[in-house]
Amino acid sequence: MTPYVALGLREVGNKEGTAWALFNLATLVSQQGVYDRAISLTEESLVLFRALGNRQGIAWSLLSLANMLFSSQGDPVEVQTLLEEGLALCREVGHKNGTAWVLGLLGEVFLQQGDTVKARSLLEESVVLSREIGNRDIAWELIVLGRVGALEGDYAAARAFYEESLVIGREVGELNIAFYLEGLADVVAIQGDPAQAARLWGWQRLYARPGEHPSRLFIVLVMNVRWLLLASSLAKRPLPPPGQRDES
Repeated sequence: MTPYVALGLREVGNKEGTAWALFNLATLVSQQGVYDRAISLTEESLVLFRALGNRQGIAWSLLSLANMLFSSQGDPVEVQTLLEEGLALCREVGHKNGTAWVLGLLGEVFLQQGDTVKARSLLEESVVLSREIGNRDIAWELIVLGRVGALEGDYAAARAFYEESLVIGREVGELNIAFYLEGLADVVAIQGDPAQAARLWGWQRLYARPGEHPSRLFIVLVMNVRWLLLASSLAKRPLPPPGQRDES
């Protein structure tokens, strides 16, 4: 996909083709880390999709834009607004996979704003919905729930979430096991088990790789990978027309 494709489609008056070309180009640009350009292209595609009433395009653009703004540390209020509109659309059409993804990222956004109560509610709903549709890739939501529990002083719950996230992370082939062990070790230490905490920290150092991603970069990496997986599933299953629900 090149800018010339979008330009050519625009020149012949193909608005829908132009919108999708801009969206796809934005996705490629964002993968290169050029978020300002990618955001601009996605915003342009969103305007066109809204004008066309293309609900699939609107949903994709909203979620992609929110993910890029989150990854580039954009305005959290704007990220929240985009996700909430995307969530409403996913709920409206019954797209459970998309709904679970949005709930998870929205929970992370609220947690970063210090609202642990709202974050926990959204993350728990995401986990329940993911389990309902048989999606085992919930290690990230569980680890964020562990962070919520730790911040709220519920260390028993935090430990349970961290331990389950570690099990599932290994099952689904998560590469950054060191990140999962770190949170669990901290909670175990707070609970007064320094020997076990020391073992976990030792494993954490064993699993850590040179140049390991710092926490913020790892969060961004996870969200970008999961967005690409969601986008792939949406491509295979377009949103249904108004009035019809997608129970996947």
